[in-house]
Amino acid sequence: PRLSAMLLDSATTDMALFAMESIEGPKMDEALLRALPTSKVRTMIGIISALRTRRVQNATSALRPLVAHPDSAVATAAVSALGNIGTLTALEVLESSKQSIGPQLRGHLQDALLVCAGHFFKEGNKDRALALYKELDVEGAPIPIRSAALRGTIIADPGNASTLISATLRSKDVELHPTVVQLVKEMSGIENVRAVARTFPDLPPTGQAQLIASLAYHPDAEVQKIVVEAAASKNAEVRAAALRTLGRIGDG
Repeated sequence: PRLSAMLLDSATTDMALFAMESIEGPKMDEALLRALPTSKVRTMIGIISALRTRRVQNATSALRPLVAHPDSAVATAAVSALGNIGTLTALEVLESSKQSIGPQLRGHLQDALLVCAGHFFKEGNKDRALALYKELDVEGAPIPIRSAALRGTIIADPGNASTLISATLRSKDVELHPTVVQLVKEMSGIENVRAVARTFPDLPPTGQAQLIASLAYHPDAEVQKIVVEAAASKNAEVRAAALRTLGRIGDG
């Protein structure tokens, strides 16, 4: 009760939120939800932030109308909270708001869907996560969103990693190339790396050079052989990348 009273007093709101955000248990969730409808905008944003951090699953119904709140900061906080709550019900609210939200919130909605997809993957709902990533990685979407969605897809579906990486490096979406190159650098499991390296002949010269550069982080006989062959390429950019990679991993 004391914290609830402090929450509604503008002089102590911040202290109350700080405490309530970190105290575990449903009683704090209930207190935050009780205070939400009657709070002033500044306090409301703080409460929504606390609900987001706590991932209060039964907050979804209270947050639903706030996605359309006239104050954009409140609406943004509600969208972000739903994404981090990351349940199927929260996703349904986010999906249903796509046609009604204003353009200033679209980027925040996409960010929230990315966060939601990440929770689905971590919690074992791979299919739902992949469906969300696919929905976000579409032509015309902002490059940071597409890049994050592509990264999420490849991490969630490693069996198709080589196909996706090769397809990206063959595409005209050059802004996405750094994403897959970084993923090759980070890739674990030498068989996965070899599968990606074997796509080298199918790539255009720029894609070949980018792939060869990323292979410098994976010393392996088969990978090394592909790099050595690349050093004899007719393309100067590919040759230069191969020589730099050989300098890192050694040419045997």
